[in-house]
Amino acid sequence: MSRGLGDVYKRQVRLSGGNTELENYLVGAAGQWQGEHNRVRLIGSYDFAKSGGTKNQDDLVLHLRHNYRVSARIASLAFAQYQRNPFQALEARDLLGAGLRINLHEDADRRMGLGVSAMYEAEELTDGTTSETARLSAFLDFRRELKEYLRLAIVGWYQPRFSDFSDARTTAIADLDVDLAGPFALVLSASWQYDSTPPPGIEKLDWSLRTGVRVSI
Repeated sequence: MSRGLGDVYKRQVRLSGGNTELENYLVGAAGQWQGEHNRVRLIGSYDFAKSGGTKNQDDLVLHLRHNYRVSARIASLAFAQYQRNPFQALEARDLLGAGLRINLHEDADRRMGLGVSAMYEAEELTDGTTSETARLSAFLDFRRELKEYLRLAIVGWYQPRFSDFSDARTTAIADLDVDLAGPFALVLSASWQYDSTPPPGIEKLDWSLRTGVRVSI
C-alpha cells in the first residue's frame, strides 16, 4: 500500500494598497490515500477577493471521493461535496452520490475515464430558500502527457435533474501544467460553468482564466 499527500496548488495571491486596495486569493489542495483496491481522495479550494473593502468573491468547495477497483477498467464511485458561493446566491450545497467509473483507455502517456452516478442534492440559497432533488451526474476525465515536462487535463461534468432533464448544470475545467524546477510547475487553468436554471438575478454562465503555481509533495 501507499499513503501520501497529492498535489498542493497555490494558484493566485494578489495584494495591493494605497489608491487601489485589493485582496485576491485562490488556493487549492488535494491529498489521497491509496491501497491495492481502495483510493480515498480529498480535494478543497477557496477563492476569495475583496476590492475597496467590498467582497466580490467567496467560493469554497470541499470534495471527498472513494473508489474501489473492481477490475482493471471498472471501479465503484462514492462522493460527498460541500460548496458555498454567496455571489451565486448559494449559501450551501450538499451533495451525496454513488455510481461507477470506467477506464476507457490508459497507457504511459494518456488516460481517459467515464463516470456515471446518481446524486442527492440539498441547497440553501442566501434568501433562505431550501430545496432537495436528485440528479444524474456524468463526467469525462481526459489526461495526456504532451511532453515530459508538459501535461494536459480536461474534466467535464453533466448533471441534469432526474425529474426534468432541461434543468441541468454543466462544468468543464482544463489545466495545462508546465514543469519549472523541483516540485514546482506553472499551471494555466480555464473553467466554464453553466446552470440552465440559476437563482433569480444570477447569470447562467460563469467562466474564468487563471495562471498560478502547483507544488507537488
